[in-house]
Amino acid sequence: MDARLYQIFVDGDQLYRFTPENYNEEEYPFKKDFYFLINMAVGGNLGGAEIDESALPDKFYVDHIKVTELPADY
Repeated sequence: MDARLYQIFVDGDQLYRFTPENYNEEEYPFKKDFYFLINMAVGGNLGGAEIDESALPDKFYVDHIKVTELPADY
């Protein structure tokens, strides 16, 4: 497996997969410290659902975020 491969999973399902063409600090941001920005988007017409305004505002809890580095022999 390519050590540069970047993958995002939610509940065991892969949502995103990326391997950079140029693996350097200028073009590949994950070689430097970074943080996660987590939000809950509400609205829009992607799902076609109407938003019940009486249910807002509400709270959005993130139980945990796990970042792992696979062993070299994976």
